[in-house]
Amino acid sequence: MLLTETWLDNSCSATVLIEAAPPNFNFLNVSRVTRRGGGIAAIFNDTIQCNKISLGEFNSFEYLCTVVKTSPSILLVTIYRPPKNCAHFIDDFSELLSIICTGFSSFILTGDFNIHIDNPNDNTAKEFCALLDTFELLQHVTGPTHTRGHTLDLVISKGLSIPVVNV
Repeated sequence: MLLTETWLDNSCSATVLIEAAPPNFNFLNVSRVTRRGGGIAAIFNDTIQCNKISLGEFNSFEYLCTVVKTSPSILLVTIYRPPKNCAHFIDDFSELLSIICTGFSSFILTGDFNIHIDNPNDNTAKEFCALLDTFELLQHVTGPTHTRGHTLDLVISKGLSIPVVNV
């Protein structure tokens, strides 16, 4: 299970996630340290070997990068982009995609991107979708994920078959 906006800080995240996870499950997380809100976590069965890695620092979004030890390894990246418009998000995200596509042939990116990708008139959405096309990525969510009918939460992949996505 991949979570965004956990609102956990370093003083309580381990306790909360231990209590939230079922027996025989582990977790990885990233807490926002500069202000309230944000935060990302992954909760997974302890039979699955997962390692957290860093791919650099990006100011326009938070992320948790998890390598799932399978054959071959799969990279899971969970992203939370705060709703305030950040002029350099596309550049930051492009840099992250360059790093990922260079090092991994199979990966899933998921999270709350706070971009109305369903709105063909939204310039950020257009740039974002063009970036996905440039890297030959597939975006799997087709319906609204927000109470106001927009698609903000995404599942993006490369090198994997993902038949059905319900968010």
